[in-house]
Amino acid sequence: MEEFTETLDDSNSLKNMLYEALSRGKPFRNFKNIIDNSGEYRQKWFAFERQWFKEWVREKIEHINFDDK
Repeated sequence: MEEFTETLDDSNSLKNMLYEALSRGKPFRNFKNIIDNSGEYRQKWFAFERQWFKEWVREKIEHINFDDK
């Protein structure tokens, strides 16, 4: 979530709102509430999250393959 927030333009007020949400209690819920009401950024978040998980899985597979050698 923080990595996604870092991709936003500094002049974007959403960036500040997300950082604030992540710094308070229940950061996951706060982030979700804000992103769910952020219009186009909701879809950008889902695309970012999908890509992040793909890369994470790819790294894990590469690590497993490396350990098997």
